[in-house]
Amino acid sequence: MIRKAVALLAGAALLVAPGASFGQAAGPETFKGMIVSHKDSRIVVRTPAGDRQVNLTAGTRIEGTQGAGILRREDRQASDLIRGLAIEVTGVSAGQEVSADAITFKTSDLKTAQQIQAGLAETEETVAQQEARLNNIGNLVAAGRAKVYFGVGSAALTD
Repeated sequence: MIRKAVALLAGAALLVAPGASFGQAAGPETFKGMIVSHKDSRIVVRTPAGDRQVNLTAGTRIEGTQGAGILRREDRQASDLIRGLAIEVTGVSAGQEVSADAITFKTSDLKTAQQIQAGLAETEETVAQQEARLNNIGNLVAAGRAKVYFGVGSAALTD
């Protein structure tokens, strides 16, 4: 009786957790998202499930597609992976990090992301200047000196 109950519980555990690995390597996973940052060989991709860190390796295939996606594929550089680009990542995951085997994107999406980046360049520069000013808010710097002359009995400035 006890053996049957233990066997039933073990069988139920296997049915409930079919994705559990018992010493086997995880297979590749594929997900889609938008690049929110790219630094060195690491990009952060925003997905509906949350942000995922993707590691680029020397073996990562980066392809741009046109048309139906199977008609025209073109190898691209890692420098094309810019913020705002919608991508599809295939790779092996370890927690929230993924080692990318392949990254694909539409070349029309790349063009749109490049246009957005061009528009943001001036804005980012202005923000950096404003941050520098705010960081120096307590430091007074003399802009210059001037002598001001008033006429006798007058409050108006003279030339």
